[in-house]
Amino acid sequence: PNMLSFPIIMKPLKKFIFSLAFTAILGLLNTPLSFCASRVELPSYLVHKFEADRLLKTGALDQAAAEYEKSIALNPELNSSYFNLAIAYYSAGKMEKAARTLEQLLKLDPSDAEAEYNLACLQLYLQDISASRKHFTNAKNLCPSDSELLPLIEKGMGFVEDLHKTQPATQEVILTLLHQGLPSLNLSGSN
Repeated sequence: PNMLSFPIIMKPLKKFIFSLAFTAILGLLNTPLSFCASRVELPSYLVHKFEADRLLKTGALDQAAAEYEKSIALNPELNSSYFNLAIAYYSAGKMEKAARTLEQLLKLDPSDAEAEYNLACLQLYLQDISASRKHFTNAKNLCPSDSELLPLIEKGMGFVEDLHKTQPATQEVILTLLHQGLPSLNLSGSN
């Protein structure tokens, strides 16, 4: 019998961890030092983004989303705000909003394999098998052959292909189980 294997939904988010490190560095720049006469003023879109990063890390998901939205309104070209906003929505169980946010990110950066992968997983969660297949394929085409993301993409693609071969009633049961058993994101960056 052909056993289906579930893809890992939303890989650990290195972009979020990098963003937190960047926030910490810039936080130091905003701290007056004895040899500095004045503070470095950050653009307001970064102030909102860094506050959102802090809130996301503490689990204040709605507040984090609001701050990311402010950051995006002030600078719609800041890709990491979209990515982290999608994380906030995902973590709050707002899958449709998370998917739309990743779609916006992909309009800005169509070469983002990680966003394609995460969107493929969200589309699977939302029970749109054809959209999931499309985004897994896009992710694979964008992903370098030595990337740690590639095995996850291939696993997801295999799952979608196996799922596509099953009867519609079986697909519905499997997708319902996937929906109910969605694992939490690893926001700590530890593997």
